[in-house]
Amino acid sequence: MEEKNLVLRRHTLDYIKQAVEQKFQGLNTGLELIPSCKNRIEEFVCLFALFSGIQDEGSFMNEIHFMQKQDMTYRPNLMLLEKLYPLQAHIDSFGRDHSFNRSNPGEAVTAEHIILGGIFSLPEKAAQYWLDNQVRLEQELRPEIKLTSFSNRRKKAISNWQIIHDYQVGMYIDDHLPIIRKKIISIQEIIDNSGKI
Repeated sequence: MEEKNLVLRRHTLDYIKQAVEQKFQGLNTGLELIPSCKNRIEEFVCLFALFSGIQDEGSFMNEIHFMQKQDMTYRPNLMLLEKLYPLQAHIDSFGRDHSFNRSNPGEAVTAEHIILGGIFSLPEKAAQYWLDNQVRLEQELRPEIKLTSFSNRRKKAISNWQIIHDYQVGMYIDDHLPIIRKKIISIQEIIDNSGKI
């Protein structure tokens, strides 16, 4: 009986590993394209497009729900489930459920769907607006704004472009993307080492 349970547990893990690895291929391919973006706003739009597409395909929720119904006393299954939950949460933070993203499920995410601004008296506008007006926004200085994150690096006044590009978008990317990459690596390590456990 114990041998049968072990076979079932390993079969569950093999099924999940295959599904996760397949999704990781698309995810990693998309993440590799991010450095080719011209600026942080384009990166932001690309990340929302990538993660919204993953959400449209069910993200990792199918795998999470499947694993929840299985015997979680098998350590590799439990370890994988514990790592998939936080990755799913970060994917959701770049997906269709976020207020930045005004696209509908199944719809391609573009710079017209991502809404930025609404901070420091700046209007809420589509990312395309901020991209189209970059030169003008770089010249619109805001000496009244003192941002701690910029004060160590910048001695001159902050522009409206920097508020959107560096502060709103850049910090959001910097807060989430490294964690997403670490989660992917840790999950891949569990998958790669699962046969040894």
